[in-house]
Order: sequence, then structure tokens, then C-alpha cells
Amino acid sequence: MRAGAPVIAVSVLVAALVCASQLHPFVAIWHGWVVDLAVALAGAFVLSSAIRSAGAQTMHERSAAISSIGGALLAAAFVYADIVGGAPVRVPAAPGQDYSPEHYARVGVSYADVSESGNARVWPAAAIIRDGDHVFSVAPGEVVRAGPFAFTSVRWPIAHVSALDTRGRPVTTTQPNNVAFLSPYLTFPQVDTDARPIDFFSVPPLHRDVGVKYFDGLPARGITVPFLVLQIRESNGAALFDGVAVDGREVSSSGVRLRFALGTYPAVITAGAAPIWICALGIALVIGGFVGYAFSLPNKVKRPEP
Repeated sequence: MRAGAPVIAVSVLVAALVCASQLHPFVAIWHGWVVDLAVALAGAFVLSSAIRSAGAQTMHERSAAISSIGGALLAAAFVYADIVGGAPVRVPAAPGQDYSPEHYARVGVSYADVSESGNARVWPAAAIIRDGDHVFSVAPGEVVRAGPFAFTSVRWPIAHVSALDTRGRPVTTTQPNNVAFLSPYLTFPQVDTDARPIDFFSVPPLHRDVGVKYFDGLPARGITVPFLVLQIRESNGAALFDGVAVDGREVSSSGVRLRFALGTYPAVITAGAAPIWICALGIALVIGGFVGYAFSLPNKVKRPEP
């Protein structure tokens, strides 16, 4: 089928979808194989129509072909970005680490290390996004685009944990479920059924496992400072202790002494998003073709083709 009203309608729908995904790239509904398949089929449809309309003699067909080229460009950019960037996900990294998306080393995320000022820790307010030779900071609430990705960040709880044995000697902690196995920072990558951030670490030398849940306070009970609810267990065994830990105060139980420093940190969220310049070009073609097609219709009615 040559380019015409149905092709323009499909191109406009693709453009509308791309605009919505650009305005809200971290909404999960715009991502996934079902959406990708539908957009890819729409792109193939308008592209085939544009090819068949190559060398068209009438204004309305040429305009519709221009619109379909824009729709095909938008569809290709959308699907590619979603395949490479995917649905919204938290970047798996800890303070002092760098992260690059798989198969796209040009773009990366750097988490600043935590510094100390006197006895207090200074928690960074932003993460760093690298796009080739360009570097951007992304603070909570901001959106940074790099390649086929969009990045934002949210303030998220973090805890530095130090462990001692009963004689006061430092012992190693590990995080089997986290990307940073030996990092002393708990980044709370999951939430419990009550939407509270949770994490887990082990103290192998003392054969202890510790589960923690973060609370930013309980104002209804007069608690206005953050704290942790923790459980100490034998390694793969029974629970030994249930209690509460607050910032800077030691908890000593079950053969281990634990101290936590609590703060917040910019947790980075990434999602696939087609580059702005490609979207702008595709949308301009769709709109330009639509306008040209609309203005050519009266002439088509007056002088129908043989």
C-alpha cells in the first residue's frame, strides 16, 4: 500500500508514544517486549509504505511518505533504546564504584566515595554520569540523558557497617546478595512487603548473618531519627538476637559487636530512552508530512487521479 491516511495515522501514533516515553522515561508501561513488538511492526508498516511511495508524483503521497519516514525513524530509535537500555532499574553499584551498561561502555555511572569530616561521614549529594568525553552530575530529581539511556536519582538510605569480635578486633563483613561483595556499605537494594528498605550481610569469621530493615523514623511513636531493626542469626541457623540500632551506637550481642553510620545516598535509576535529537528529527518529519498531506487534500478532491 502506498503512503496515505492510514500510514500517517500510524506514524502519528508512533510519534505520540515516543513523546510520552520521552516525557516520562521511567514509567514501566513504555517498556517491555510487547510494546517493542507493536512499535516494531508499526515501524515496518510505515517504512514499507514509504519505500513503495518512492518516486510518487502527487503532493499528498509525497507528504505521506515523509511522515512515514519519520514514523519509521522514531520506531527504530524507540525499539533500539529499549533493547539496549531496558525497563527502569536501579544501577547496581556502591560508593566508590563505577558501572557501565553491558555492551555499551561509552556510557557509565560513577558513585562518589564517602568522605569524613571529623567523626562524621559526608554523604555525596549527586552521582556522576559519563557520556564519552562528557561528564554530568545527576542529583535527586534531575534527569540526564546519555546515548540510548535516561538517568535519574533518588535519595535512598545507606549504612556503613563495622564489625568487631568480643575482644574488639575488626572482623570482615561480606554481602553475598549485593554487587559489592566486600563493601562496608549497605545500599538496601530491596524493599520488604511493608515497603521498608532491607539488606543483609554476613560476618564469616564469627559465623553470623545479619538482616537489617531501615526506618526513617516513626513519628506516630515520637521517633524522629532513622534507625535499623536488625536480626542476628547463626550462619544458616537459628535467630539469636532481635533489636534496634541507631546511628553511631554500638550493638553487642551473640558474639559480635556492630556499629552503623546511617545516611542517605543518590541511588541512580536508568531506563532506555531514544536520543532527543533523533526524536526531534522524526517528530519534525511526521508533523511536516502530516501538514503537507492535509494541505494537498483539497487539490486531490478537485483533480482526482485517473
